[in-house]
Amino acid sequence: MANPKSEFDISIESERDNLRVLLCTSETSDLPMIAAALSMSREVFELRVAHGLTESEVEFECGSYDVAILDVEMCERRALRLLDRYSAEAKGKPIIAMLNDPNDDLEHEAIQLGAIDLLVRDEAQPGRIERAVRHAVERGRMQRASVFPPRRSVIVEKSAAEKRRDALIEALPEAFESGEIVLHYQPKISTADSALVGVEALMRWTSKVHGVVSPIEFVPLLEETGMVNEAGAWAIAQGARQARRFREHGLDIRVAVNVSARQFMHSDLARLVAKAIDDEGIPPRLLELELTESVLLESTEQNRKKVAALRELGCLVAIDDFGTGFATLNYIRRFPMDVLKIDRTFIRNLPYDAENKAITNAIVALGSSLGVEVVAEGVETAEELEYLRSLGCPIVQGYYFSAAMDAHEVLAWEETRRAEGRAPKRPTNA
Repeated sequence: MANPKSEFDISIESERDNLRVLLCTSETSDLPMIAAALSMSREVFELRVAHGLTESEVEFECGSYDVAILDVEMCERRALRLLDRYSAEAKGKPIIAMLNDPNDDLEHEAIQLGAIDLLVRDEAQPGRIERAVRHAVERGRMQRASVFPPRRSVIVEKSAAEKRRDALIEALPEAFESGEIVLHYQPKISTADSALVGVEALMRWTSKVHGVVSPIEFVPLLEETGMVNEAGAWAIAQGARQARRFREHGLDIRVAVNVSARQFMHSDLARLVAKAIDDEGIPPRLLELELTESVLLESTEQNRKKVAALRELGCLVAIDDFGTGFATLNYIRRFPMDVLKIDRTFIRNLPYDAENKAITNAIVALGSSLGVEVVAEGVETAEELEYLRSLGCPIVQGYYFSAAMDAHEVLAWEETRRAEGRAPKRPTNA
């Protein structure tokens, strides 16, 4: 059978089998959120996006997708026929039906046709797209052969994982207020002279009840519950405060704070950043905002203006995990930025991995030609460092130097490096 028409084909190669996900959509506005949800699922996936399709244009490959996401106008009967057709061919595999303008009859019929996750669009309920995708991905990997009856008639006992998830969600607000969630900082090092030029701020949670909670576990919950904007604003304020404190201790270094796609899209980011800079009285250049690569897909005039507003303040804008998602040279050319961060997957086993070597060479050359700073993440060996230095990659970070540390440990770590002659004696301006 013919493949669906595709505007974007994204695959991540691995020794494991890919989890194949099909998205049939009439618009691409939700694609960054869906991609973010898939990337947080810890599954290796292949995403096929069939854009702007009608029923007559689609011939589904029977059983070839593990999860289907149907973004359809459910007020039209042809959408139900499309769902019926996929439900029959998918043999019980997970489906998300994203409904526009639903009613009870259509919802019920959609469930009967096999949609195990009905997602009614509602801007007041952030995180539902990500949650639905993650649940379907989990089912696709763990329960591929299951048949799901109408969920209105099903009562399921929560698993231990679900109970833990609910407990973590309940504990999150208090974790910020009580100081259980803090920022740790991973150093960024100049390849020219080994100077400490910046740090990346990363959230860490040590719970009195749940112990150490991995960011892989709790960051998606921030997205799901809608707390990500509040948490992001907190991180920006904390990052600016720490940049001031580092400076007071003789470290004139940048602090980079991660900004989620949702926070970028749904908050007045420039206002938050301006307030943080003013409150702490720091030079704007000491604050860096790391955006996910998925925002490049929505390279609209509005998004370009948002980034321009940040850069007008004097802070820096970085594109994180570059090379793993949707970005093309055309997006990079049109999108204003200061820093490209090469994802750690392309740094692994340099210079011996031929594919990673080629990709890293290209990104470093691209940054140089565009006048954009390049940072290589995930450096873990001397061989990787030396190869990046030989390429002219200006900044590196990774476990070869240090894991993320609290602020006091960063100060002690840098003092030791200087005392041992592994770093310049005088601080280097970022």
